[in-house]
Amino acid sequence: MTGSNHYGRPAEITVREISAMLADRIESVCRALGLDGARVNGALTPRNPTRNDRNPGSFVIQLSGQRQGRWDEYATGDFGDALDLVAYIQFGRIDRTAKAEALIWAKRFLGIGDHRHMDPAHLAKLKAARDEMEAQTAKAQRLADERQERDRRSAQGMLLGSEELRPGLPGWTYLAEARRIPLETMARMPFAVRSHPGLKHVETGLIVPCLVSGLLLADGTVAAVHRVFLEPDGSAQLKAAKAAGHATKKIWPRGWLGAVIPISRGKTGLSPRAAHDKGLRDECCYAEGVEDGFTGAVLNPDWRTFAVGSSRNFAEIEPPACADKVIVLRDRDPDRKVRAGVTAKVQVLREKCEARGIAFFETWPDRGFKDFNDMLRGFRA
Repeated sequence: MTGSNHYGRPAEITVREISAMLADRIESVCRALGLDGARVNGALTPRNPTRNDRNPGSFVIQLSGQRQGRWDEYATGDFGDALDLVAYIQFGRIDRTAKAEALIWAKRFLGIGDHRHMDPAHLAKLKAARDEMEAQTAKAQRLADERQERDRRSAQGMLLGSEELRPGLPGWTYLAEARRIPLETMARMPFAVRSHPGLKHVETGLIVPCLVSGLLLADGTVAAVHRVFLEPDGSAQLKAAKAAGHATKKIWPRGWLGAVIPISRGKTGLSPRAAHDKGLRDECCYAEGVEDGFTGAVLNPDWRTFAVGSSRNFAEIEPPACADKVIVLRDRDPDRKVRAGVTAKVQVLREKCEARGIAFFETWPDRGFKDFNDMLRGFRA
């Protein structure tokens, strides 16, 4: 909040403060916007009305905690604060024009009108509330940092508690049989992708095998784990979860963006740091999902291959120092808005590569196939 101006009028309420006020009443905001759905771990997971969203779960609005009011649409990579949510739902986009209209909506919703200034009494109350909010935010951030470190250690334990991929394990069965990936042709199984005998799928309460993949930072730290919940024999993703409209693929904990799942070391067979130290250069391939990452690795063993876990992560990753070419394996998602969102994220990666003089390419599966694994299996969408 700025101070009084030289005309003696009360200062203008800031956009940040309006967004904070909306966040404090986020459940009422969601009702006013017509958003309703399941509540999972303090978050609302409604269908996204801005696109043809048949399977809720990717659109997540935080109803409590230090991220209250924040939201993510993992299918498209869109995200923002409570005011951005109003613009996104009301106008289908988050640009200057939409946010200006959302601001008018927000002021009416909050009962502070469309005028630009507040009276001194409201100003004093808002300042006190802001000071308290900032103090609580700082405290919450400290606690969140401590919790995230604990969660990351737990995620590392989950990865290390899994078994290296080998025939007979559910994770191997899922990739080799359900996904028809010829794992036996790979020079080595990646340390970061393993098979866990049993993890709990929270929504269904079932304890089932999982394909567990570690999302690793550049220094090798485990930032999070990507889990694919499976049928007991590994023959498919968990059918009970799919039937109930729940996600079978989950990344935990938060704060992992920028990390990747290493799948293949390519023609050098070395870690990125070791390859760079020896002056060796790599063609680095990035796929969205683990299944496509393995597919890319077996189709071109010379590629150093990674999975990024989520399309949103394309904009966050940094190619290793040994990269002289980057190839992105794209999906042909039937939803144009989803494809456009992914394209925007991939464009960020392209610009990073161009700034470093790294050649950049995108490649798509043949028409009629959603992704490269579907093309490998001959499975048309």
